[in-house]
Amino acid sequence: MHLIGSNFQWPSGIIVGQTNANQGNDCVGCTRLECDFANPNPSFRFCRLSRVAGFHVVMSFSWTGGGCKGATCKSASCPPSDAWVPGVDDGSSLRFCPAAGVGLKVTFCP
Repeated sequence: MHLIGSNFQWPSGIIVGQTNANQGNDCVGCTRLECDFANPNPSFRFCRLSRVAGFHVVMSFSWTGGGCKGATCKSASCPPSDAWVPGVDDGSSLRFCPAAGVGLKVTFCP
């Protein structure tokens, strides 16, 4: 588990779930958490789990504070509403949290 506090200075980024069997910068097959906090309007700050590169480990995230909903992807077949999948871009995997002072909790293999 990784906890990112509410005072982090992170405009956007990707957190990947990988094991020793899948090391390297390319992260082929990794489960990903993609976040964007760069927009000055907090209503457009979001995170989503993604299977764009594949699926490697179970991964979940939640917002700490603010009462906003996170997501969990438990398998390579988790639904597009839990993790973005190429070819299905209906926006249901996006998790917005406009509340001030929220942090982020990322859990691998929950």
